[in-house]
Amino acid sequence: MQFLDWFKTPMLHWGIYELTRQQAAELEQRLKTRRTPAARFAGEDTLANHDRFMTRIRPCRDDDPESIVAIINTAAEAYRGVIPADRWHEPYMPRAEFDREIAAGVVFYGYEADGKLAGVMGLQSVGDVNLIRHAYVLPGRQRRGIGGALLEHLRQMSTRRILVGTWEAAHWAVSFYRLHGFELVAPTRKTLLLKTYWSVPDRQIEVSAVLASPHWMKLRSPGCEHCSGCCDKPKIGAGNVSFKSNDSHSTLGKL
Repeated sequence: MQFLDWFKTPMLHWGIYELTRQQAAELEQRLKTRRTPAARFAGEDTLANHDRFMTRIRPCRDDDPESIVAIINTAAEAYRGVIPADRWHEPYMPRAEFDREIAAGVVFYGYEADGKLAGVMGLQSVGDVNLIRHAYVLPGRQRRGIGGALLEHLRQMSTRRILVGTWEAAHWAVSFYRLHGFELVAPTRKTLLLKTYWSVPDRQIEVSAVLASPHWMKLRSPGCEHCSGCCDKPKIGAGNVSFKSNDSHSTLGKL
């Protein structure tokens, strides 16, 4: 379901509030006319700016890996001195690690500017969810709406719950996703999600955060037999879930 299609329902839950059809329509109109940071930067209206961004987003090609790895490693410098020293390594994304991610099913999309990639973001299907993977924008191109355009592009492609994992200390990354409607999951549920959908060591689980797309936050937690996402009590055997992402390090750069 597309985001704005929600407003076609008679009553919409928005956070802790309920919106009537009339209120939802008014909110939809505000969203259509709202000027995004990218639009303000470019001096253009939101919808025209959004379309312009989308025309620059494309699937990454076989000749893009070197550029993708370079973008990741350049943008990941923002982590240096922020994440725990035992989690930092250089280069942050070795080419061999990138190749393993591609083999594991990560599909990259890139934002192209002046004929060159300026930002990348990956999407990986794992079990019953899609993961946002390795989202980075070159430092000189940040704060122009590129990351948001890539995220919106992948969200429109996805029909599943979307999860994002990042470093807890990377406040800019957490803020970026929250700005775009994602919600932090509770620490205990975070651990369950990381153990279910990622393959990461316990140390990385300790210092990571997980965010989820908002309209899936109240759906069933993986392995939960009781409720709609508010319970962390797993079913017997839930620890045997086999669908996991190869993720030796976190996935979000400074956007």
